[in-house]
Amino acid sequence: MKRKAFPILLCFLICLSLVGVGFAGWVITAPDTKSAEGQIVVEEVTENNYAIEPLASPWSDGKSSFNFVGPTTSSSKDGDWLTYSGLQAENLTVTYQFKVKRGTTYLTENNGVVTAKAVLGEKVNTAITNTYIKLVDGIDVNSLTVSVSGDVFSVTLTFAWGTKFGGNNPYNYYNAQTYSSTIKEDAITSLGALKELTGEKITITITAK
Repeated sequence: MKRKAFPILLCFLICLSLVGVGFAGWVITAPDTKSAEGQIVVEEVTENNYAIEPLASPWSDGKSSFNFVGPTTSSSKDGDWLTYSGLQAENLTVTYQFKVKRGTTYLTENNGVVTAKAVLGEKVNTAITNTYIKLVDGIDVNSLTVSVSGDVFSVTLTFAWGTKFGGNNPYNYYNAQTYSSTIKEDAITSLGALKELTGEKITITITAK
């Protein structure tokens, strides 16, 4: 407040001086020059940047991949004409967990500071178009929901089986139908299309600003 008061006061004094000249008549004034020293004040610069810090195990339940496969690693029962036996079981949800620090303080609420989006690979988009899989209703890849509990933030991305399989795992969908050569060929085509997703990337980008 003192710094602001000085220039206002200086302006006021100058105005009084000019008005005073008008009432003084002719006055010869000898020039005078004085020097005044001033200080240069430089404030310390402190960085207050955001930093995103993944947890030691950032993927919830250790699940870092989507597995569009059978319900379990060994899916079969009497009467099944389609079975599944693999190293991975179905997983349609991944959750990434992290902390956000500004300066030396960890955030405990979002207030729009942290945003997230996902970029789906071309083959994933093709599988969605062909209704093999879909994103769960309400998910917008351009604006993913960012949740926070305590000082831990999380972003979740969830898929579901598409209308091609009636919203069910292909294992359940096909075994609910009576075997025929037509159904068999349909299964071969559909499961082959899902196989194409192997190794495809989905990138989640988290921004704090």
